[in-house]
Amino acid sequence: MRCQLIKWTCLIPYFNWDWAYVVATSSPIPDLAYQFCTFAVTAENSTYVVAQSDGFFDLFRSEHYGDDVIADVNSKSFLDVHKASPQSAIPDFYVAQRAKYIGALSRWISRAL
Repeated sequence: MRCQLIKWTCLIPYFNWDWAYVVATSSPIPDLAYQFCTFAVTAENSTYVVAQSDGFFDLFRSEHYGDDVIADVNSKSFLDVHKASPQSAIPDFYVAQRAKYIGALSRWISRAL
């Protein structure tokens, strides 16, 4: 059963979707920080940044998948797979000792099945 459990958990893809902008509660200028966040995620600005070959890869808007420059940088076939992958993946799970949690969850799901 343990081998089956390991194979089963390895087949579930994790999908870490996008970075987040946050404003610290201790920020001396929270309004400016918030305005930067909203500026950075607009279609025009985020598409420009994602399209940079030496930039960061962080598709999070539908416009990103249809952009010709982004397709040239990353390949159309990769973008197709990337866009479809959240449909069969679970989101990445950020908690302390995540591996222990996932292991216990997998064991108990396996037992229930």
